[in-house]
Amino acid sequence: MGAQAHTFNKQIQSECSILRELDHPCIIRVYDVYDTPDAVYIILELVEGGELFDRIVANGQFDETTSKFLFRQMCLGVKYLHDHSITHRDLKPENVLLTSPDTNETLIKITDFGLSRFINETTLMKTFCGTPNYLAPEVLSTHGEASYTNKVDIWSLGVILYICL
Repeated sequence: MGAQAHTFNKQIQSECSILRELDHPCIIRVYDVYDTPDAVYIILELVEGGELFDRIVANGQFDETTSKFLFRQMCLGVKYLHDHSITHRDLKPENVLLTSPDTNETLIKITDFGLSRFINETTLMKTFCGTPNYLAPEVLSTHGEASYTNKVDIWSLGVILYICL
């Protein structure tokens, strides 16, 4: 296995170890992981409503009631993550899945934990990572030297809410 494949496999294993620890209605569920010499197979919960990003692109902005309905679920999911010492670090509409085509009755599922980290209350992160348009100012200014906390996820939630409205 080459160095790049090894790094990718290590990242997948990290994501799977985080996902296996999670059990919340607003977080994608991992049922099983199969690691073969050729590939890693991750068996996830089936979510049929698509990405929040695609819904916004197709339908435009949401009204306040719908935005609040979706945002509350995202907040509950992120609170659960933070209560379990996990920082997502890449929250964006593309990483929020919807369980139903009906936006007013759908549940959201936070997904893509590839950049997530287990941290404790005293841990500070320094890695510059995430999607630029959703990054908190403290991540943008780190340059690998300064540090930030799990509050970066709260900033990203605010950006998502702004986009929804």
